[in-house]
Amino acid sequence: MQKIQLIQGSKEWLDYRLNGVGGSEVAAIAGINGAFNKRSDVLANKNGQVKEISDFQRKLFRDGHEWEAVVRATSFETFIPDVVARDDNPRLFASLDGIDYDKKTILEIKSVLNKPKFVEYTDKPPAHYIAQVQWQLFVTGYECAFLAFVHDGMVNVTIVRPDIDLQNRLHACAIEFLQELDAIRNGSAPAPVQTLSTHEMSRIAYLKKTREEMKIQIDMIEEEISGIAEKLMSETKATKLESDEITISYLERVGTIDYKKIPEVQKLHDSYLQSFRGKGSKSIQVKLKK
Repeated sequence: MQKIQLIQGSKEWLDYRLNGVGGSEVAAIAGINGAFNKRSDVLANKNGQVKEISDFQRKLFRDGHEWEAVVRATSFETFIPDVVARDDNPRLFASLDGIDYDKKTILEIKSVLNKPKFVEYTDKPPAHYIAQVQWQLFVTGYECAFLAFVHDGMVNVTIVRPDIDLQNRLHACAIEFLQELDAIRNGSAPAPVQTLSTHEMSRIAYLKKTREEMKIQIDMIEEEISGIAEKLMSETKATKLESDEITISYLERVGTIDYKKIPEVQKLHDSYLQSFRGKGSKSIQVKLKK
């Protein structure tokens, strides 16, 4: 492990991050369930296509940093924030909330917005948080990490030990990611997100706008049809009306079941439910910019 003399949040730190893989990104890069971004988003970000974050996200980040300082000052006084990297590859790094070099232990602090999640996470930490901490253990080579969840001044701590299989998986995904990143930068591979101003792009945009306008007209027509039909059914007290051209009748549907509201289902963790998820699909989607 080597220390990287950078201050977290500084421009130099941000520039350094663009050339490597850190703990907060590795879950997305490896496709871990619950990751905050997609692999393609991380790749695009490192190629300069940065997504604007919302004011709410800024507040979350700010609150999280404030709680990190509080937790360190009250419960982990010997831990200091630091940026470290692998000795064998400085592009594999970790920005740590806290590290105790004497005890060879690291600290990761997560601020949780509500108490139910706070209790749930303490009982079973989410997979993407575990991946982040395992990456930190991989980078440092340490054997122990504290994963601290904080909510409204309450702090619960989970001890995390190395999971070599998971660390190897994360490492392999990170190396593959960096190889793709380098290929894009040197021009031997296409960028995942590109700006393209062509006739075809303009044509698609025109067709999408046209369809949106037609949909509005169709919705208005459907609303008028429903209004007239309901008026006729109400006036005639009939259950069915017919003419040479149309039939009007009531259509009853049985409501769908919201399985997420069933108490027995609510007790199941997402990681367990994921085992029943079918294979995903990939398709091309076109959206108009608002």
